[in-house]
Amino acid sequence: MFKWKVASTAFIWGVALPACADIIFADSFTRRSSNTVGAPLEYPSEVWRETNRQTNDVAIVRGRLQLRDRGATAAQLDLSTAGFENIVLSYRWAPLAQSDPTDRLLVRWNDGTGLVTLATH
Repeated sequence: MFKWKVASTAFIWGVALPACADIIFADSFTRRSSNTVGAPLEYPSEVWRETNRQTNDVAIVRGRLQLRDRGATAAQLDLSTAGFENIVLSYRWAPLAQSDPTDRLLVRWNDGTGLVTLATH
């Protein structure tokens, strides 16, 4: 049984000063289709780290992040938010037509003490 999920954009931003918001990280996944996610064009040093069982479990497909199979994940690690306040995570996602009704997308954040689930879809 395959598990499919797609994210089309991901943004993380925070406020360093009360009156201004800085984008900490953004990825629109607008690069060519590939079985590796790689780095967003806007932030080439921030490479997505992948955890997957097969080489095509995490991929870029037609401008979207695709997660396939149970346990397939894509996570941005080592992204410092030090010095920022009121951090906001924004993303858009949609299941593919082939998604199983029991599929779930978990959005998690490491608060320094461990993973905290922010949302389950």
